[in-house]
Amino acid sequence: MTETNGKNADLPQGWVTTTFKEITIYVQRGKSPKYIENSKLPVINQKSIRWHGIVKEDLKYIHPEQWSKWSQERFIQDQDILWNSTGTGTIGRACLFKKTEDLSRVVVDSHVTIIRLYTKYIVPSYVFYYVMSPYIQKKIEDMQTGSTNQVELSKSSILETKINIPPLPEQHRIIDKIEELFSELDNGVESLKKALKQLKLYRQAVLKWAFEGKLTEAWRKEHQDPLEDAETLLTQIKAERKRHYQQQLEEWEKTVKDWEANGKDGKKPTKPQQPKDLPPLTKEELSELPSLPDGWCWVKLNEISEKITDGEHSTPKRTENGYYLLSARNIQNGYLSFEKVDYIPESEYLRIIQRCNPEEGDILISCSGTIGRICRVPNNLKFTMVRSVALIKIQYNIYLSKYLEYQLQAPILQKIIHFKKKATAQANLFLAPISELPIAICSLQEQSQIVQEIESRLSICDQLEATITENLEKAEA
Repeated sequence: MTETNGKNADLPQGWVTTTFKEITIYVQRGKSPKYIENSKLPVINQKSIRWHGIVKEDLKYIHPEQWSKWSQERFIQDQDILWNSTGTGTIGRACLFKKTEDLSRVVVDSHVTIIRLYTKYIVPSYVFYYVMSPYIQKKIEDMQTGSTNQVELSKSSILETKINIPPLPEQHRIIDKIEELFSELDNGVESLKKALKQLKLYRQAVLKWAFEGKLTEAWRKEHQDPLEDAETLLTQIKAERKRHYQQQLEEWEKTVKDWEANGKDGKKPTKPQQPKDLPPLTKEELSELPSLPDGWCWVKLNEISEKITDGEHSTPKRTENGYYLLSARNIQNGYLSFEKVDYIPESEYLRIIQRCNPEEGDILISCSGTIGRICRVPNNLKFTMVRSVALIKIQYNIYLSKYLEYQLQAPILQKIIHFKKKATAQANLFLAPISELPIAICSLQEQSQIVQEIESRLSICDQLEATITENLEKAEA
């Protein structure tokens, strides 16, 4: 039954409340066809339907033998509304079909309902926007029938759906206004997305400028006298690395004596490896790197590291809880993700950390799959890793790990990392290329200033990104 505004005081003059049954000439769900590749008759399925139209890449094709068995009305006509009528996640999504040269003869499968309107009195776009509206979309759950595993919008529930209809001229005015506002909204969304891309480029620019000395150029002029040059710093790093190795050696010798005194019970303690000196960067290698300010220099990562290793090579025993066992997927730029994480028992943890012992301030690199993500080890976190993660230890009293974390994320180092990855069935970055990565070093004071300059700028980026993301969510709503 049709209700006029006389019976529904909420409607404007001339409007009526009716049902889809009263305004449609054809409402029918499609059939389950036999699909075949390279056929000429496309089939629209629930996956291919988007609010903005049909995604042609998701179309399937019907077997030619079925063409003659389908009545003419089952072929979609221009301005038909196609409404997803089954399945969780996509149920209720619809589109207004617009015939094109490659979609001139097309049908729908059994998951999609065709809604064909009396176009003499109803503008299809008006009904489509009504279906899209929160009023209908919030009612989808109430309209559903069937079991939890197979919900559906039945033909009867669609036909009984109420709709408010204004006079034909006002339908056109409503559509024009909706599309005008959508256009403005789309332009705004596009501007916000462009701003997000620009923020990403700016972040990369900040990291690029930082390790070319540009962020601290003015600061450096004001602090020239007390600054040590990079060569002095490098000498200190090498001396500290030698001292640290001697300390490890003495501790090992004591441990071996204790092991011998206990009757050589268990495996003999592993002797620490002396850091190996690599040949310096060649003139050819240096020529491909950015020029640096006076007092800076390029060195290989191995020259400033106490240790470069990777995680466990064998398959550790997993448990439901215990110590974290991280892999490359857990390494994100600037933080560790525990969304999908494995656990190992204490016995496995104690065994693995004999060779690979991550500690606060150490640097982690993802070395398999998605390569080159960088983060520092946080405070008070006990974990170990598999071989898809590399570990870098440095002298923290001489070299800032935060400085190294940012530098390894900078464009020049990311470019080199991805150039050095071994292209196999799954790309990998091995320890030898990591050891040879070129690192720009400067005085400890300037390292600290660079970190401050980076973080002050990236903090503003984070705030802007949060605001833009919030506005994009509002635009979607």
